[in-house]
Amino acid sequence: MSGAAEPPYVGVVCVGNEYRQDDGFGPAVARYLRECYRFRPGVMVMDRAVAGFDIVPELLDLDAVVLVDALDGTGAPPGTVFAFGPQDMAVGGLVASLREVRFADVLAAARFMGAACAGRCFGVQVADRGSGALERGLSPVVAAAVPPTARAVARYLDAEWDARPRRRGEMLGHGADPVGEAGRFC
Repeated sequence: MSGAAEPPYVGVVCVGNEYRQDDGFGPAVARYLRECYRFRPGVMVMDRAVAGFDIVPELLDLDAVVLVDALDGTGAPPGTVFAFGPQDMAVGGLVASLREVRFADVLAAARFMGAACAGRCFGVQVADRGSGALERGLSPVVAAAVPPTARAVARYLDAEWDARPRRRGEMLGHGADPVGEAGRFC
């Protein structure tokens, strides 16, 4: 029997509504990560419509959580990618999520219930939040931010949590990166 500790259990929670234009950024990053990367066991990529208090039970078993979300009110040009701590995500504060519940509050509730998970957030300044009707599809500038954000998440996971991300083409021994189902190169 080995005395080696189990690797950390890490969740990547990608949040958004694909039917509200740029709010679909999180699900787009989740798709990109799933199409283009393989991670070690214990790293899960999750697509969630919201990151409200209903995800607290999932956080209880995690050592770390990474949130990917669409942002607004940053003052930065649309398509700007951010990486920050959950305490920096505040409605009307430094970085505002399109969600009404702050992820910092969700993480605090999980910690209150015994979770010991650390948190990190990645997001992009939106260009178009839609009119509230069912409007699917990211604006071009936000769509262009999906690959660099996914790569930043993979680098963070590897540096901080030994996630060992491998691009799918590397795993299969191919010389070139595969084309994802959306027809883009990973």
